[in-house]
Amino acid sequence: MLELLAGVVSLALGLVLVGAAVRHGGRLVSLTFWLAVALEVAVVGSLWLDWGYSWVEVVAMDMALNRNVWIAAPHALGVLALAGLAAWGARALPAVVGLVALQAASFPVALHFVALDQDMSFLAGAPLVVLYLCVVAAFLLLPAACAVIPAPGGKWHKVAFGPRAALLDAISGLRDAGLAVLPPRSVFESGAATGRVGGTDVSVTSEPSVWPLRYALRIAVTAAAYAPPPPASGPAVPPAPGFAATETVRRDGATLHYVGTSGAGFDVSPERLRAFLEAASGRAPVPSGAVAGRPPA
Repeated sequence: MLELLAGVVSLALGLVLVGAAVRHGGRLVSLTFWLAVALEVAVVGSLWLDWGYSWVEVVAMDMALNRNVWIAAPHALGVLALAGLAAWGARALPAVVGLVALQAASFPVALHFVALDQDMSFLAGAPLVVLYLCVVAAFLLLPAACAVIPAPGGKWHKVAFGPRAALLDAISGLRDAGLAVLPPRSVFESGAATGRVGGTDVSVTSEPSVWPLRYALRIAVTAAAYAPPPPASGPAVPPAPGFAATETVRRDGATLHYVGTSGAGFDVSPERLRAFLEAASGRAPVPSGAVAGRPPA
């Protein structure tokens, strides 16, 4: 029962940290990466610990050197993962995630067959803790691996961003409107842009929605304190523009917020995105085809 509880805790911890790192990026991605590296070092170092259960005392390295070298197979995968990171850095992360996931899957198999050969149990603290560390490390490497952006025009770039190509182009096209554009920080994002449209400050981001798990487009348009009031004909809250499957548009004081989420792509173009920003700033008519108060079908 305790082993099951520890497995559930490991899974929950991994999912929570991955979700937070993917959603917020930045230092959380670095934190989870270096924590995963530390866990892998601990896993490899566990070969020199006592793996015997109860009164049995036996070091895992001794078993590996005598006749059960397979007990060190998961640790060998950990050495390969660490060596790949040391040699190729971030470029190796997608492959390293696969190695660590294979390590976690191979660990109970190796323990089972070695236990049969040696007629002993591996319910001691060291092997059990190391097994859970492998699982957590595989999760913690995911955010850093997802921050490795495939080269534009390549096969993997199409796999990662294909359904959101229109959104990437639309955000990138905001350069023509004078906004500062940043590339995606991970394969779950589609870029970001900040700047000013007329008398309003604009922020366009694409951090994913963790719950429910979807891609997201977020826009905030804030009227500057010195800006003249919008014309009376301008809408207080423009209608949903139809970019995403699910959309909300609301005003919070001087700031208008738009959030659109989709499980796949976005129906948006550079011209439509710029038109919505102008409408949200109150400086242009509402884009044709939008329906006030109703998200797109």
